[in-house]
Amino acid sequence: ASNDPSGQCGLPCFATGVQAYFDYVNTEKGGIYGRQLVAADLVDDEFGKNQEKALDIIAADNTFGTFSSSAVPTGFQAFADEGIPLYVWASNPVAMRGNESIFGEARPRCLEIGCWDRSVPYLMKISGRHKLAVVGYGVAQASKDCAQNQAKGVEQFAEQIGAGAETVYLNDEIQFGMPNGAAPEVTAMKNAGADVFSSCMLSSDTKTIMQEAKRQGLDIIPILPSGYDDAELAAYGDIFDRGYLRSPFRSFQADLNPAQQKYNEYVAKSGGKVSELTITGWVNAALAYEGLLLAGPDFSREKVVAATNTLTGFSAGGLTAPQDWSKGHEPPTKTDTSNSNEYDCWSYMKIEDAKFQLEGDAAAPFTCWPGTNNWQWESGWPQSMNFD
Repeated sequence: ASNDPSGQCGLPCFATGVQAYFDYVNTEKGGIYGRQLVAADLVDDEFGKNQEKALDIIAADNTFGTFSSSAVPTGFQAFADEGIPLYVWASNPVAMRGNESIFGEARPRCLEIGCWDRSVPYLMKISGRHKLAVVGYGVAQASKDCAQNQAKGVEQFAEQIGAGAETVYLNDEIQFGMPNGAAPEVTAMKNAGADVFSSCMLSSDTKTIMQEAKRQGLDIIPILPSGYDDAELAAYGDIFDRGYLRSPFRSFQADLNPAQQKYNEYVAKSGGKVSELTITGWVNAALAYEGLLLAGPDFSREKVVAATNTLTGFSAGGLTAPQDWSKGHEPPTKTDTSNSNEYDCWSYMKIEDAKFQLEGDAAAPFTCWPGTNNWQWESGWPQSMNFD
C-alpha cells in the first residue's frame, strides 16, 4: 500500500482498519478455526513501486492473502496471476476488472465514458447550483474517467437538475500537486460562469483550488469524491463549507448500527481514527473473514476465492450497500447494466462549519437508485435506504 504524498492518511489508516477488524474477530469470536487472524508485514510501495513490492511478497510466499490501498496498482495483476486473494481500496476499478481473486469494499463500477454519474447531478439539484466545472488528473486514468463521466452526467440529467444546468468547464489534464498553481484554472472557471466545482482529485489539490477561488472572489462550492475524515476536514478550516462529499460507506453521522458500533469501538482501541481509509480497511478485512468462513476449516486460497464469489449481498453489516460478487468481476457497461449491483448507493454529506452533516435520513443514510436501469434517473428515485 502507499503512504499518500499529499500528507493525507493513506497506508496507516487502511492498515489500522484491517488490524482493528482482526482484533474484533480474535477478541469476540476467538479467531477462526482455532487460529488468530494476523496482519503482518506492513509494506510501503513508496507510491511508485507497487509491482516491485508485489513480486517481493509473492516470492516470500509466507502470507495467505494481501490487502492493498495502493494509488498506483501496477502489482495487482501479479497477485491475480498467482491466484492470491487480494483485498483492495476499490478506487482503481481498471486494475480490478476481470480478476476473480481481487476484491474490495465495492465491485468495479462502469468504466466507459457514458456511464453517467448521478451523484453530481443530484447534488447540483439539491444545492440549486447549475453551472459545473470539473477537473481531474491527466496522469491517472481513473481520475480522467471520473471527470469525463461527471461532465456527461450533467448533460444526461440536465432536466432533473433544473433549468440551465450544464457543464461549463472541463479539464482532465491537471498535474498532480498543481505545481503551476491554481490561478489559471480558477480564472477559467470564473470566466465560464461556474458556480459548482466537482473534483476528481485529492482533497489537498481541491483545497488549493478553493483557496484561489476565495482569493479571486468566485462564489463556487466543491463536490468532493473522497476525503471523508473529520480530523482532516477540521484542519482545512472553512474552505470546503457549503460543499458536499459523497461516500460509499454508511455515514459516520448516521444512527449507529451494530457493525458501526464495533468499528468505532475497535478503531478507538487501536489508537486510530474513524476515516474513509480506515473503514475501507475494516470492510476489506470483513470480506476476507467471510470468505474464510464460507470456505470451511480445510481452506485454501482457491477455496476462499471461490467462496467469496458466491456472496450476493455482502455489506459488512450494513456499512456499504450490498455487493454482489457472484456476478463476477466485470463491471457493467453503458448499454448493459445486468452485471450491476441491485442498488447504486451513496451517503451524501453537506459541509458546514468545517464539519460533515448527513444529507438525508439518519436511520436510512444511503441515497440509492436502482443499479440496473441503464443509468436513468427514474421516477420515484433516489430513495433513502438502510442495509442493516
